Amino acid sequence: MKSRSGLLWALLRHLGSFVLTLVGCALLLQILLALAPGDAADLVADDPLLRAALIEQWHLDQPVWRRTLESLAGLFTGQFGESLTFRPGTPVSELLLRGAASSGPLFLGALLLSLVAGAGMAWLKWERGARLLSLLSIAPVFLIAASAVNALNQLTFAGLQAGWWSAPGWFALPINDHPLKTALAIFALAIGSSAFSEIHQASNESLQAIRNSAYVDAAIARGAPLSSLILRNFLLPLSAIGARRAAFFVGGLVVIEKVLHVQGAGAMLWQACRLRDWPLVIGLSLLAAFVVAGARLLADMSRLALDPRLRGQA
Repeated sequence: MKSRSGLLWALLRHLGSFVLTLVGCALLLQILLALAPGDAADLVADDPLLRAALIEQWHLDQPVWRRTLESLAGLFTGQFGESLTFRPGTPVSELLLRGAASSGPLFLGALLLSLVAGAGMAWLKWERGARLLSLLSIAPVFLIAASAVNALNQLTFAGLQAGWWSAPGWFALPINDHPLKTALAIFALAIGSSAFSEIHQASNESLQAIRNSAYVDAAIARGAPLSSLILRNFLLPLSAIGARRAAFFVGGLVVIEKVLHVQGAGAMLWQACRLRDWPLVIGLSLLAAFVVAGARLLADMSRLALDPRLRGQA
């Protein structure tokens, strides 16, 4: 009974932290937008009277606290109003679904690839491959993506001139949409800006701590199989490692989608900021915050549910 009570209390605390994170994000966004110079009406109207009418119609003159409440309501209802300048009159919720459909596979693919590569090489102790990827991981995401695109285009063009092959369906990147472009985006996100290096190092440290633990020593003394025991205990810290890197991959979408001309949520956010489309900026930013905070909440709840030792520390 005490264990159940401790679990419930710990879950409520983590859920409360999740909600407070979203509230703080919405408040900070509204403060930043209120301090930012100009608004959507400045881009649309030169006439002062028309500009004043648009400000009133678009509710750009509302106080920060009211905007914050509307943003939070939109997060839980899915209604953020309509786009002002990016796609005038289009519901923001519709644009969010389009962006998520394009960016979701990139985010999930990069997160999965980085975890499999980093944790897999740590598990197998494949130091040569890990050093090679760690060296590549030093480069920023945009440099890896741009270099890969340039190398593929140059090699393909040289082969075309020499008559070695005909033009492939993806040529030339990044203009044409092709699964290869998606694969390049996932690889650059998963490896670039030290993503692989940090995941591999964290996985190494977790595996070393598990292998040196007392329960592994006891299993060795009993002659019990170690692989399944180590793997079960490694999955929990691995989920925490993935949750910590989720914010990086969400932020990296803006860069990788601009470099590779992917029409996803990241590129949409860039354009919305340029066009001062504040409803769309708020919707995309809160969606990103929800994904990042949700990943951490899911990892924390999994660890609390499966590891009773953490319930008293929560």
